[in-house]
Amino acid sequence: MHDAVLYSYFQFLVSTHGFKGPFEYKPGRRAGSYYVKGDVIVNFEYDGTYIAMIMKTKKTFTDLENGELNLLDIEPDDYAYYEISKLDYKKRFWNSVSDENFTEKYYWYYEKLIKNNPEILNGDFYKFSLGCLLLKKLKIKK
Repeated sequence: MHDAVLYSYFQFLVSTHGFKGPFEYKPGRRAGSYYVKGDVIVNFEYDGTYIAMIMKTKKTFTDLENGELNLLDIEPDDYAYYEISKLDYKKRFWNSVSDENFTEKYYWYYEKLIKNNPEILNGDFYKFSLGCLLLKKLKIKK
């Protein structure tokens, strides 16, 4: 999944936010790339469609940051993760752009969600919480 298009959309993670990567993995028929900074991982997977996740590990895996350890080597109990698309409540942002003749829509979409919510890159996952979702449903918070 490590390609020039992914790199061009998410190079800001390295240049602006200090992440390292992208690192690749290929478990079975899926393909993935991820960026790491401390205990925060931004993961992109392709399994017929693109999925982007933000992950926070319970501890910092320095071997993951320098590429010696692979994301698949970390046990699922050692991290929490959220799909980045959950930041787009009711898919309004996704639906604002047609995907007709726009093959890079997934990349564009995830890049915009991450750039519009930079606090998640520092491990602040409040926007994924039940309380925040409830406030959105009650239309108290956007």
